[in-house]
Amino acid sequence: MRAHRRPLPRLARVFPVCAIALAVAWSPGAVRGQTYVGAHMTYAVDTFGGATGFGAQIGYDFIGLPLEVVGGGEYFFPDCDIETCNFWGGFLEGQLRLPIPLIRPYALGGLTYRSVDNLKTSEDTIDSSSAGGFAAGGGLDLNLLA
Repeated sequence: MRAHRRPLPRLARVFPVCAIALAVAWSPGAVRGQTYVGAHMTYAVDTFGGATGFGAQIGYDFIGLPLEVVGGGEYFFPDCDIETCNFWGGFLEGQLRLPIPLIRPYALGGLTYRSVDNLKTSEDTIDSSSAGGFAAGGGLDLNLLA
C-alpha cells in the first residue's frame, strides 16, 4: 500500500516566487540576459548505496554581470533488489563566474530539496524522507565554442 505524498514544504513553494519578485523589483531598469536550458547526469553516493540520476535545468545569464541564476531537478535510478524506491531532488542556485574567455571557473550557492521513498515489500512499510538545505560549491565550464 502506497502512502500519499506529502506536499512540498511552504519554503519550497514560496521561495521561487519571492526570489523572482525580488529580482524584478530590485532591478532599476531592463535587465539584459540570456535564458538557457540544459541536461546533466549526476551520481548520489549517500542514498541506496549510490544512484545514478539524470536532470534538467534552466538558467538565466545576466549579460554584463558575472552572475547566473539556475534552477532544475533530478530523478535518480537506484538499484533496489527487494524494495521499490523513489529518489528525486531539485535546486535553485546562484553562480558567480570569473570572466575568462575559454575557461570559466565559478562559485555557487543556493537551496536544495530532495525526497526519498523506500517501500519495503517484506514488511509492507514505507520509509519516506524529504529535506531541504543549502548548497555551496564550485566548478569549471569549458567554453569550446567561443
